[in-house]
Amino acid sequence: MSDELRRKGQRFAKFLSELTGEQIAEGNKANFESAQNQFERFKNDYNQGRCYLCHKELKSFSKRTPCIHWLLKPKGFKKKDLLAIADNYGYFQIQSLLRWYANEESFGKNINSLKEEGSGNKLFEVTIKYKNIEWSFSCAKSDYMGHEKSQHSKHAHYHFQMRVDNRPYINFNDFHLPFSEMDILHIETMHSQSARVKQR
Repeated sequence: MSDELRRKGQRFAKFLSELTGEQIAEGNKANFESAQNQFERFKNDYNQGRCYLCHKELKSFSKRTPCIHWLLKPKGFKKKDLLAIADNYGYFQIQSLLRWYANEESFGKNINSLKEEGSGNKLFEVTIKYKNIEWSFSCAKSDYMGHEKSQHSKHAHYHFQMRVDNRPYINFNDFHLPFSEMDILHIETMHSQSARVKQR
């Protein structure tokens, strides 16, 4: 990970630490209202069989317009197409939308992100289920720092696994998916301001 990105994250964390209680409350309210608005759009499109991001059918697949809904495995989606999704969307964006899909099937039941149920040595460890699909995300501290001796994984990255009908479709070791700049800002902020910043 570049030192400049880390410094940006630290500056953002410092900015947040200097906010007043009133400013924090206003920011939280604005974020909540924005999330509610987006979820209503998601729900409306989902009920009509459409993706709220690209507005195409959830069963659609077009290499010209990469979208997170491809992880629902529409006809034509291959595992290498995951790279196009990761190039266009950050870790938090991908995970958030998959959580919404999972909650449409059964609220809260199909998501496991509890630290006490993980391996204990990961920054992130999440499993999300939806119908016959299971998605898992994993990021160890060494993944986040980048593997210096590896040509293809020097950058801050995470791993992704996908199972369809309980069978392997994408394995954790298939790809080293890069965190976006916004992902890194969020991670650095959550790390340095853990008492004040939570992922919800």
